[in-house]
Amino acid sequence: MLLLKELLKNTPQGHPDHPLIEKAISKVGETAVNINNVGRLAENQSKIFSLFRMIQGYPDELLIPSRAYVREGKLIIYETWKNQSRYYFLFNDVLIETTKKMHIPLTTRTGKKGSRLGLAGTTKGSHISTNKYSFKRQFSLRELTVMPVPDTPGAYSNAWRFTSKTAVGSSSFIVMAASPEEKEGWLGDLEKYIKEQSSKANTLRKSFSSQTIVDRKPQSTSTAKERSTISRTLKMSKSTLLN
Repeated sequence: MLLLKELLKNTPQGHPDHPLIEKAISKVGETAVNINNVGRLAENQSKIFSLFRMIQGYPDELLIPSRAYVREGKLIIYETWKNQSRYYFLFNDVLIETTKKMHIPLTTRTGKKGSRLGLAGTTKGSHISTNKYSFKRQFSLRELTVMPVPDTPGAYSNAWRFTSKTAVGSSSFIVMAASPEEKEGWLGDLEKYIKEQSSKANTLRKSFSSQTIVDRKPQSTSTAKERSTISRTLKMSKSTLLN
């Protein structure tokens, strides 16, 4: 690409090769964009496939062509009695809530008969984080809204409210991020893809509404006349047969 641009720079406007070089630069640029898009798609599909293996108990199909991975991270659900730690995965169409799975490390060495010893460097009974997650719930971005929540001393900071409205009811809860920057990043992505999904839903509704109107459109006058003529013909035939 750089060589072509340099060649174009040194080719006079009136030279017969000038438009050919411009066309070649355009084609190379299009090819590069297509290659980059294919690479990003493959990377995205690989990422989602790896998450499908990590999220245990997920009830639906995670790997679908239109789905794109956006971000993930730990957020704290604010509760008046006890805050809950959750790990979220955001895609362009859904938000998945999980909990990170833990396990108690044990060696195969045994102490007294019937007892087992913990791994070196850990306290017996301590938990170590794994790369596995337990599915808790899923939110469609078409049914989700977000609202920033001002910091409240002694309660929450870097927070926002999720509200999910579905056909069976609604739920609302507050989550907190670890920093203002993290909050800004989450809200930016959430608002972007919620808006995108809302726009798609509106387009589908308009399309369905237009199709319904077409299906219910009254019959044309010519069709009504044809039916009237057929009816009269049948009556005349019946009268003739009776006579």
